[in-house]
Amino acid sequence: MDAAEEGGCNVSGGRVASARAGGGFTLVEVLVVVVVVGVLLGIALPWLAGARREGRVVACMGNLRSLGMAVESHMDRSGGVLPLALATASVRDGELAPFEEISAYLEAPLPRLSASGGVETGPPYVCPSDRSYAVEHGFSYGYGPMDFMRISYTADPARDVTAYFRRTGVSDPILLDVWGFHRRRGPIEGPNHGGPSGKNGWCMDGSVRRDVGH
Repeated sequence: MDAAEEGGCNVSGGRVASARAGGGFTLVEVLVVVVVVGVLLGIALPWLAGARREGRVVACMGNLRSLGMAVESHMDRSGGVLPLALATASVRDGELAPFEEISAYLEAPLPRLSASGGVETGPPYVCPSDRSYAVEHGFSYGYGPMDFMRISYTADPARDVTAYFRRTGVSDPILLDVWGFHRRRGPIEGPNHGGPSGKNGWCMDGSVRRDVGH
C-alpha cells in the first residue's frame, strides 16, 4: 500500500514536472510580463518620437543648406547680388521668386500645378515637418530679404538689400521655414510669444540654424 501510494505520488509529481517543463505559465507570470512590456513601451515610444522629430529637423536643415548654396551660386554669377523677390512664393499665386532664379543650381524641378489642379512639389522645397502649407503653395520656405526689398525705393532693390547686408554685417536668416513647423505644440503662424520659433533658417553668413526668426 505504501509502495502504491508512493508510486502514485511519483506519477503525479512527474505529471506536474512534465507540465512545467512543457512551457506552461501561471497567471501571475503572464501579468508580470505584460507589465514589464508596458513599462518598456512607455519608455521607448517617447524616445522614438523624439528621434523621428530630430530626423525631420536634420532633413529640413539639409534642404535649407541646398537652397542656401544655390543662393550663393546665384550671387557668384550676378556680381554678389541676392535674388529678387517681392512676394511670398506660391505656385497658386504664380509667385516663384526667388526659387525660380536659383533653380538652375538645384537638381530638382520647380513646384508646379498638375493637370488636376494639385500642387506637385518635393525636396528641397518642402520641409518634412510641413503637413499642409506646401501642399497648398508648393514651398515650405520663405525668403528673408523680401521685406527689405518691398520698402526699397531704388530701381534695383535686390542690389540695395545686398548692400545693406554687407554694410551692416548682419547674419540674419535669408531662407527660413514659413511657419514654426518644428514647434513641439505644432506649427503656429505669427509671433512666437517668447518661446522657440520652431523655424530653421539659412543665414547670410552661410550657417544653418534652429529657432531663427519669429
